[in-house]
Amino acid sequence: MFSIPNLRSALRSAFIAFLPIMAWIAGVQPATGQVLPELPNVYKVRETQAPTVVQQRLIQTRNEIRAQNLQFNVGFTSVSALTIKEITGEIEATPAEVQGLKTLFGNRTFIGVISDDGDGSSSGGPCSASAAKFDSRNNNQVTPVRNQLGCGSCWAFAAVAGYESNYLKVNGVAPNTVDASEQYALNCSGGGNCGGGLTYKVFQWMINNNRKLCTEAQAPYTANDKACAPSSCTSPYFAEAWGIVRPDNDISKIAAVADIKAAICKYGSVVVSCLVTQKFQDYTNGVFFDFTSNTSSPSSNHAVLLVGWDDSKGAWLMKNSWGTGWGENGYMWIKYNTSNIGRRACWVKAKRNTGTQVSLNGYYKGNDNGHYYIRTVGNKVYWFGEHPNGNWANVFQGTLSGSQITGKFYDVPKGRATGSGNLTLEVNNNGNGLVKLSGGFGGTNWTKMALPASGLPGNRDGQFGATVQSDVSGRWTCNDGGIYYIRQVGSAVAWFGEASNTNGKPGFANVGVGTRSGNNITLGWADVPKCGLSGQGTLQLSVSGVNTIAKTSGGGFGGTQWTRQSLGPNITGTWKNVDANTGSVTRVVVTNNSTKVQCFGKCSPSDCDWGTVNLSPNGTKYKAVFDSNVATRNLDLELLSNGQLRVNMKSVFKDNRPTQNATLTFKK
Repeated sequence: MFSIPNLRSALRSAFIAFLPIMAWIAGVQPATGQVLPELPNVYKVRETQAPTVVQQRLIQTRNEIRAQNLQFNVGFTSVSALTIKEITGEIEATPAEVQGLKTLFGNRTFIGVISDDGDGSSSGGPCSASAAKFDSRNNNQVTPVRNQLGCGSCWAFAAVAGYESNYLKVNGVAPNTVDASEQYALNCSGGGNCGGGLTYKVFQWMINNNRKLCTEAQAPYTANDKACAPSSCTSPYFAEAWGIVRPDNDISKIAAVADIKAAICKYGSVVVSCLVTQKFQDYTNGVFFDFTSNTSSPSSNHAVLLVGWDDSKGAWLMKNSWGTGWGENGYMWIKYNTSNIGRRACWVKAKRNTGTQVSLNGYYKGNDNGHYYIRTVGNKVYWFGEHPNGNWANVFQGTLSGSQITGKFYDVPKGRATGSGNLTLEVNNNGNGLVKLSGGFGGTNWTKMALPASGLPGNRDGQFGATVQSDVSGRWTCNDGGIYYIRQVGSAVAWFGEASNTNGKPGFANVGVGTRSGNNITLGWADVPKCGLSGQGTLQLSVSGVNTIAKTSGGGFGGTQWTRQSLGPNITGTWKNVDANTGSVTRVVVTNNSTKVQCFGKCSPSDCDWGTVNLSPNGTKYKAVFDSNVATRNLDLELLSNGQLRVNMKSVFKDNRPTQNATLTFKK
């Protein structure tokens, strides 16, 4: 008979034994108090149906994780009940095969290929090997996670995943539109079978035989070996190059972290090998570490894809082929120097799909809140971008090559900003989006959408300009009824022209970019979709005097004569109120060639600085607006014939005080 004291002792022992499991579920390691990532609820629920042998294995693994103070969880994943051989499948290359690849590639590395493959994104874009972290998924360069099921075909899945990733990068299409056939690679590449294989042999087969992968729909995955049935599938999935990441082209060794990062930046992802154990098989979330990699003589049994990294974790972002029921929705964070990760690191370069004609024409909304009207003419890309409040307006002309656009932007005087510079973009989502790769430009991504029915900015006063013949910057009127905002930067000339607006939509809108030589300007122009016209061509213009431009040749363009609108006089300097005892504005400081103004109001014991705002020309006057928590003050500044500056100020207070108007006089 079981006594009460014995029962209490047994319950106490059971409770103490259960404490580690309770602590694990709570996310705290009892020995150290260190906080673990929480086990996702889906794994907590799934574990209740796990076979006993798996549950016991998980308890043992969790004890090991606690003892080593590791930062990942294990659970009953979609592959926990399978054997490791069923879910991996990589085999060893023979010494002769390893040496053959060294001989084949010689001293050629992926670094050398970067300079001549036309992709041009190895540096300066959103992915830099020196960056603290990167995730190719954010650049739409990773297809959805696939599932190899109970066939040792990881090598085929890794090869196809790497190819799909680069195909997205090269062709700029949406990730869910690309799905190449792993079954076709399994059947026909000669890389292996369900008993195992080698990823690089798929790439060799594609390059050496000019073979393409079928689509998944044309050759669906069945998770078993089949005889190759040569297909006449119509997919565009060809490859043009592949290579080994290590500079010495030794495919049997582990590549350096820095080299893998650079290859991810270049190709979107890198295919690598690792050594899978039961801990790896049962991984659910967190940063995985199993054993320190053997750099001198590594072994591996599984091929995967690296698509990013995070130096704060000291880990790679790895895409697996076990479905979304393993890891973090099919992904793992794995430490740089564990499990022999990075062995057999390879890249593949997809052929550009010349049959894919991406249409960029249309209206795009930028994440800088600007309106962008984009037009392609052949491989030339034109845009006009403008912010609703008039802070900036810019013109861009670039060249489209594959999925990249490289060119220059110029702020024009429809806005107040005066920047210019190089800009490189990448087309994604089949032309429905753009991403900035490099350049001193505020916006970083653009999304195509329907042109708004209302609310587009209309004509504006010229926001900056020049008054000399050698610089045509300014606001110009034309005999075609349009307003033209022209900018000259060195010998480059850019403009945006639009007719009178109705609800922000003009009768025409065009962008021009060209070069000035002496008083002659050669300008390529194209209508942009702020309106419905679609003309384009080349103009020859002649600058005559300070304020006149005339067309000398060029068909398809209505305007023939442009006249510069006069800017206000130069009022740069410090102006003091002639009334030394004024209770209002005491000083006005005009800077930046009469484009900025700073005001000081009467305060005690010293003047209050209202701040600095933009100054806009308005005929012979200038406008400025100071907006504070107290009031909105609208100022008109005018230079008088006696050299004094007159300021008319309207103050609209944000309390119950009435609106006030004042006329103030200043002198230098």
